[in-house]
Order: sequence, then structure tokens, then C-alpha cells
Amino acid sequence: MKISKTKLVIYFLIFTVLAGIIIMISVEAFGGGNIKIRNKTDKKIKSLEAVVTDEETIDIGLMYEGPVGANETVKADFDKIDIGTHEDAQLYLGIHFEGYDNKIEIAEGWISKDFKGNTDIDIYEEDGMLYLKVKMGTALFGSTKDTNVDETYILLPDEADYDYAF
Repeated sequence: MKISKTKLVIYFLIFTVLAGIIIMISVEAFGGGNIKIRNKTDKKIKSLEAVVTDEETIDIGLMYEGPVGANETVKADFDKIDIGTHEDAQLYLGIHFEGYDNKIEIAEGWISKDFKGNTDIDIYEEDGMLYLKVKMGTALFGSTKDTNVDETYILLPDEADYDYAF
């Protein structure tokens, strides 16, 4: 029995795609999470906290705590966040800009499963307004179905407050 070159190429491509998918799923399953914070403004962030908390504001898992310079990107890895028996887990963000008295506090989302995905935080200015975009995604394609965190906010550092952008 002889296999044609065309069939051999097709079998090889199918095998390669399946092997790639298995490798990507394995990496996703055994890895922790990472957070990327992009401050695209001229404002320095004195401190930024990104923490998963429960309804009683008990810290379940810390993703990042520290400063972020003006026009700086910070990347950090964190261990898998075990939600366990905690109910109503959510993302807490505390942002304190340099030169302002108080920090802006945002509690958002509803995290229903252990989290080891990617968190992206972008802070930028547009038309004289200060914005924060945050997304907590899981799995290979960044699904937010288990976190419900994919929002854009208008930040009001003078008032230590925020509003939903869209």
C-alpha cells in the first residue's frame, strides 16, 4: 500500500496542528497567571494594587502591588488564585496617583472559578479624560466568562472616584 505525497502532507499538517493544540492546552493548564499594566500617561502612579478579594474584602490572591512610572509598562507573574469556598470573589483595584491625596478604589467582576489567566490594565488619556481599561481573561483566547471583568472607566483622581466610560 502506497500513500500519495498529498495525503502524507495532509496527515503531517493535521498531526502538527493537533500537537500544537495539545502543547498550548498543557502550558495553559500548568502555568500561573500574569498581569500587564500599561501606564500610557505622564502621571506617575504612586501605588497600584490588583487583588482578588471576597465579599468581606479578604484577600484571596495578590496579582500586583507597587508603583508604575509614567509611560511605563509593568509585567508580573502570580500564582494561581484559588477561589475555593470564597463567595462573590471580585477584582479590587486601588490606584493612587502621585500628587493626589487619595486613591481610587474599584471593585469589579464576579470571579466564579480559580484564576490563572491574564490580566491587562491600560491607563491612558483621551480628549482630556483619564481612562482605565481592565480585562481578566482565562484560557487561550482570553475569555471573560468566568471573571466578568472587561470594563473601561473614567478616572477622576481629584475626587478619588471613577465612572463607567461606555
